[in-house]
Amino acid sequence: MSDHNRNLDQIQKDIEFANNYRLEAIKHLMSVAAGIFVFSVAFMKDVIPTGSTVTLKWALGWSWGLLLLSLLAGIILMKLWGKFYASYRKSNDEGLRRRKQINPYHIAAETVHLGSFFIGVGLMAAFAISNL
Repeated sequence: MSDHNRNLDQIQKDIEFANNYRLEAIKHLMSVAAGIFVFSVAFMKDVIPTGSTVTLKWALGWSWGLLLLSLLAGIILMKLWGKFYASYRKSNDEGLRRRKQINPYHIAAETVHLGSFFIGVGLMAAFAISNL
């Protein structure tokens, strides 16, 4: 079906699907970050035997910090999406103005959310690999 043959209901359904997908992706990434953080903190003493030489301690600390930063950025990102969609309740000009103001914050929050997650997981992996 070509785009010019789609009706408003079909377009709105596609937009709804995309928005739900984005929200679920953010929530799942936040859940994974929280799980890695909690399990690594809770079981670190069990993974690294007492008296053993631990290498890359700095990577573990940075990993924890970055995972927490990813969680915080995810919360901010979800809040920004709420503000973005609430702006549609305003007049067209006011809504456009607010969405233009929000967009740079979206980009920044998403970059921090994803970047800190992947770097944090990478540092956690480097720490785990170097101490196994």
